[in-house]
Amino acid sequence: MQRKLPVGGFFLLNLWMCWQKALVGKLTKNINFALQISKLLLTYLYLFKNMNISKESTGELAATLKVEVTADDYSEKVNKSLKDYQRKANLPGFRPGKVPVGMIKKMYGQAVVADEVNKLVSEALTNYLHTNKLNIIGYPMPNDEKTPQVNWQPDTEFTLFFDLGLAPDFELNLSKDIEVDYYKILSDEDTVNSEIEHLRESQGDLEHPEITEENDWLNGDLFQIDERGAELQGGQKAQSYFFLRTISDNGQRQRFVGLRAGDTIDFDIRQVLKSDSAIARSLRITESKAKHVQGMFRLVVSDISRMVAAEMNATFFERVFPGHDDMDEEHFRNHLRERIQSSYTGESDKLFLQEALEKLIEANPFNLPETFLKRLVKGNSRKEVTVEDIEKDYPTMVNGFKWELIRQKISSIFSLEVSDEDVKELVKSYFTQRYGHQLEIDDKKLITVVDGFMKKKEEVEKAKDELFGRRLLQVLTSNLTLNTKEVTLEEFIDMNSNKSIKE
Repeated sequence: MQRKLPVGGFFLLNLWMCWQKALVGKLTKNINFALQISKLLLTYLYLFKNMNISKESTGELAATLKVEVTADDYSEKVNKSLKDYQRKANLPGFRPGKVPVGMIKKMYGQAVVADEVNKLVSEALTNYLHTNKLNIIGYPMPNDEKTPQVNWQPDTEFTLFFDLGLAPDFELNLSKDIEVDYYKILSDEDTVNSEIEHLRESQGDLEHPEITEENDWLNGDLFQIDERGAELQGGQKAQSYFFLRTISDNGQRQRFVGLRAGDTIDFDIRQVLKSDSAIARSLRITESKAKHVQGMFRLVVSDISRMVAAEMNATFFERVFPGHDDMDEEHFRNHLRERIQSSYTGESDKLFLQEALEKLIEANPFNLPETFLKRLVKGNSRKEVTVEDIEKDYPTMVNGFKWELIRQKISSIFSLEVSDEDVKELVKSYFTQRYGHQLEIDDKKLITVVDGFMKKKEEVEKAKDELFGRRLLQVLTSNLTLNTKEVTLEEFIDMNSNKSIKE
């Protein structure tokens, strides 16, 4: 079916000709004006070229799109694809590339038409939604009841129907009237003392005593022995090390206490090292090989190592907190307590976001296209789901949809979108903070690192999510009323556990 030029078409064509003349300076020097006219003209012609799409309201927040596709819409691309098939075809009885077009069309015509029409319809729907500023939930879903059985024959007109779930338009309620609990996790004295012991050991000095104690390291030759006590030919052996504290059986561990360099000790490896991973580390083999290791082994001690915990003095305090060389023990414990509490902030923020989500959903009531959403959930499920399954889980799922719409509204109002440039700045900041003494902000190495990171699409998306989360958290903490409650780590864990059970 040939399309006729609409009313005003000749006027538009004249504008097009005027624009071309303006560009070469034959009509006017006001090229900017001509360019503006051309943009309007191109938009008009583009919209006219698009296939016919009409919208029908089918209920609250629900609509159906009718898409009419003529042969003119897809014939050119179909013919091009069929020629590509012809050029590549290699069938018995024909020279390569010489298979008749009619045969190619008969063999591949329907598949090519289906592919091209689907691509055109997808593009047309996207353009239609954008042009008409339709904010939808999910994506257009084919309406199988209204769409007849499609016969993808070339030179055929198609009428396709798609259902839409429309996002509701609502005024965001985000104010200080909404109160949300924020749980600040405190570090108790036991946690502080435990961290101090860990730091004293990590910052301590390595010594080599003559006789082993329970917390020492043993280095030496480890090899498998036979029933006579001789080295087993072809058995496992390695230059090994043992951290005595990791030997869980106290009786076995005590056998290694009191040894000196040069001493030997025979033992059943499965009684001393209980796991495949421990055996793999000691023999320097893979865990898959360690699974088959058993029997008697001998360790010939060559060296004993002991980490002597650092003294609680100014030198130790300055090692843990550089730049605080005048710190006493009280100040050290307070600084450490603050650092421990700071490490809990992420968990506090996570629970706050969860509670804020619930409060914002409650404070922003709006309807959703329920029937459409249930179809959408079923269509997206990777496994077979029943109507009963969807009905049971719908209250939880609908909150997810509501939160996504609220999140989008917050993002739009406060401009929280994250760009690639934002991610680049995040990566630059990360590396300059840690390697600032080695890299300058414009150093070629840093630029190479950033460019390499930006090629990792999944990592970039994670970084964008992280940045968006930070910005969202800042908006929520600034615009809601926070009821700060101090809790211990144990109380926080119990509270989270009880919350999960209720859900």
